[in-house]
Amino acid sequence: MVADSDTMTPNPDQNFHEGAFMPVEEAMEKVTYSQDKSLLMLSYQRYKELS
Repeated sequence: MVADSDTMTPNPDQNFHEGAFMPVEEAMEKVTYSQDKSLLMLSYQRYKELS
């Protein structure tokens, strides 16, 4: 996916305290919930189709 910059600011009001940009493969290793992994893979596949 694409972002205008490589900086990000988590929203503490939504209980986000840290975050990072990383390759999809690395993200798949770090995601702990199977439902989140499925969403990540589906989003990435869709992104590749649209690119």
